[in-house]
Amino acid sequence: MEHKKTWERILLPAVMILGAVLITINSHSSPFYLMNTWVDVNGNLTIGKCIANGIVVYRDIFEQRGPLFYFLHAIAYLMSRHTFYGIWILEMIFSCGFVFSAYKILELYGKQKNIIFMPLLLLLIYSSLSFGLGGSPEEFCLPLIAGSLFILLKALKEGRLLSFREYFGIGILSGAVLWIKFSMLGFYIGSVLPVLFLIVRKRDFGNLLRLFFGVGAGVAVISLPVLIYFMANHALESLFHVYFYINLNYYPFNDSILYKLYFAVLGLIDAVTRNWKYWIVTGIGLISLFRIEKKPSVIAELIFGAAGLSIVIYSGGQRFAYYALILAVYPIFGLLAVPEFGRKTAAAISAFSLICTAMAGIPKFTRRLNASKDEYVQFRFAEQIEPGSTLLNYQFLDGGFFFAADLVPSEYYSWSFNVLNDEIREEQNRYVAEGRTDYIVASDRDVENADTEHRYELIDEDEAEGYCLYRRIN
Repeated sequence: MEHKKTWERILLPAVMILGAVLITINSHSSPFYLMNTWVDVNGNLTIGKCIANGIVVYRDIFEQRGPLFYFLHAIAYLMSRHTFYGIWILEMIFSCGFVFSAYKILELYGKQKNIIFMPLLLLLIYSSLSFGLGGSPEEFCLPLIAGSLFILLKALKEGRLLSFREYFGIGILSGAVLWIKFSMLGFYIGSVLPVLFLIVRKRDFGNLLRLFFGVGAGVAVISLPVLIYFMANHALESLFHVYFYINLNYYPFNDSILYKLYFAVLGLIDAVTRNWKYWIVTGIGLISLFRIEKKPSVIAELIFGAAGLSIVIYSGGQRFAYYALILAVYPIFGLLAVPEFGRKTAAAISAFSLICTAMAGIPKFTRRLNASKDEYVQFRFAEQIEPGSTLLNYQFLDGGFFFAADLVPSEYYSWSFNVLNDEIREEQNRYVAEGRTDYIVASDRDVENADTEHRYELIDEDEAEGYCLYRRIN
């Protein structure tokens, strides 16, 4: 009995460590890589650097994602100013949170020992197309959605409504999601419907008050520091205008509910087909869950939560690969399908997990040993840029040149986005025509059409990736 208790005691920390190892292998922010070349991650870290240097996002520089997400990247920048290691550390911490939430969900069904299979599931998730190079807002929201799902399922499985404390916990988690990327609030919109149905059926309208005040209090705890920061910097209007108004009004969308449902179905199909490896686990898990779960409210919770999430993230018609990562919360239920096993089987599973992890990591570790800055156009261009200069990333997302040259952006539209295309192009063309920055990086030579006064000269070009580096004359 003592051996069993000891084994179960070390199981969760061991799985968390393996999860952190898998993050290290698959995230390009880890020490296995000289830099993360994903444009989204570079933009996030550059904004983090801006915040750490007193520049206020939305007011002084344009970006689209939530302020809490950028505050996390400011912390990442302060942890490691010249690498992506700060993001890597945060990814490992959030991965541990995801593993813990998965453990608590399995515990509801008496299957907590099955957490030993979690490294194999994480291997499928972190090596998937939806994970990309690591560092998406969906990755940071995975433990928040999983934690919320656990709180909801625990109450519903016990045949009761949530307590004020549980509503408060969901408020904190949903508040964090709100200020990281609010489109993922679709999970909470869908999830509240079964709860509201139970409240009405039981005529417990006191619980309705607990829902509003509990969730509201939790959201307030997260929101107040954010709002105080922007109020102190006279940027509250900029926050609401950019983060909410522009994101809600300038992405492709159609007002028709039928079109939104149509796009949601297409998005879900796309998510399944492009990440089929862990969706097989999801399918097996949901079949098992529907067989063992006797409470309709739990099934409704899962269906409505997933539907709300899919509809909101895909209703705009865009299907970026990383959007699907937040749906990776549902493969957790695939671990319910594993039958009872003993210590010898557990030891074999552990050994197999370690072997799979090593097989995934050895090629990338070898590549890291042979890595050189000469392989990256970002570092080659950076060697030609004078320290302390100003740079414009012309008409494409942050390509990592601010990171490589260790520069802070000087213009409001320092790179391009998926929204405000005409406005951003016009403004960047004005920057070029006026010679506002010392250097320009472009993804092609279109910038020369904007350089009507011939203020810049081409000093380097990367034929493989099409990047061009221009320097201001004089």
